[in-house]
Amino acid sequence: MKKDATKSPNETGSKKKTKTDYKKRVIEKCTKLIEDNPNDYQAYFKRASAKKNRGNKKGAIEDYDKGLEIKPDHSFAYNERGIIKAQLLNYRDAIADYDKAILYYSHYTDAYFNRGNANRKIGEIQEAIADYSKAIENCPHCYEEAYFYRGEAKTVLGNWLGAIEDYNKVIESEPSNAWAHYYKGLAKSSLKQYQEAIPDYDFALALNPTLTGIYYNRGVAKLFSKDLLGSIADNTKAIEIDPLFKEAYYNRGIAKSELGDYQGEIVDNLKVIEICPDYVDAYINNGITKYELGDYEAAMNYFDQAIAVDPTFATAYCVRGEFKLELGLVKSARLDFKKAGDLGMRDGYDILRELGEE
Repeated sequence: MKKDATKSPNETGSKKKTKTDYKKRVIEKCTKLIEDNPNDYQAYFKRASAKKNRGNKKGAIEDYDKGLEIKPDHSFAYNERGIIKAQLLNYRDAIADYDKAILYYSHYTDAYFNRGNANRKIGEIQEAIADYSKAIENCPHCYEEAYFYRGEAKTVLGNWLGAIEDYNKVIESEPSNAWAHYYKGLAKSSLKQYQEAIPDYDFALALNPTLTGIYYNRGVAKLFSKDLLGSIADNTKAIEIDPLFKEAYYNRGIAKSELGDYQGEIVDNLKVIEICPDYVDAYINNGITKYELGDYEAAMNYFDQAIAVDPTFATAYCVRGEFKLELGLVKSARLDFKKAGDLGMRDGYDILRELGEE
């Protein structure tokens, strides 16, 4: 028979079955199985999986609960229920499920990995590292993610060398992982290995040019490596991507200052203040620059503003005191040094001792 060309595919009765339809049929089939045999724990677990995939997490947990009442040593079900609880941000309950999964199957690699993620989320970093290590031990070539997240956890503890080792493992198996290159660069920067970090940032940017943070952090590395023009270029790129990136303006200002572009630094710091009026360091740096340019009144005004923004910022008092001292305002400078010392900055008291009695 010749098809009617005016009909759409759906009108011809040729409907395409969707995954949603399939999951719905699974739920209906499992419900019938449970009605026929209320102790069919597999039916509960299959229905739970289908409910989870349809977004019904609460219903999925209820089915896992019922299935586990019948079959309380089912490792897979505990792990799956834990995953759902973690998705609902119930990390401690999820960990309890992963514990059970591991109790009944001590080599359950997925459960160790998932428990590591949950422990990391609640700040139990040592436990997370132990879980990731166990997942890697069970299957060294299965879990690039375990190396990656273990590296992240190590950075939280300041174990930068250990983190670099883990990121290298990720890169060995997945050279195109931009995040691994990026985080390895961050770890090197934290070790003050700024020049060594730059090639890692280069790799990361070649793989993903839209990651604003990489431009910024490479700019920081270049600033410390005295590649001032390169630092300015990277911070400018970061600002192009995110015009409200206050740290990029601030660091670009520092690089401009070191190149003698003092007005450029002042403009960048004013932009920082516009974006974030309580960014104290921007006031301080503009105050120092204004002082060096001979505009003492403007300099003091910036220091005053810094202290108004954060009256507990000891550095602001100490810097203002130093410049007051240079201007011969000794009595007022003493008050600033004393305040800096009172706020915990020993330099303030040290300078007072050097000045001697009034």
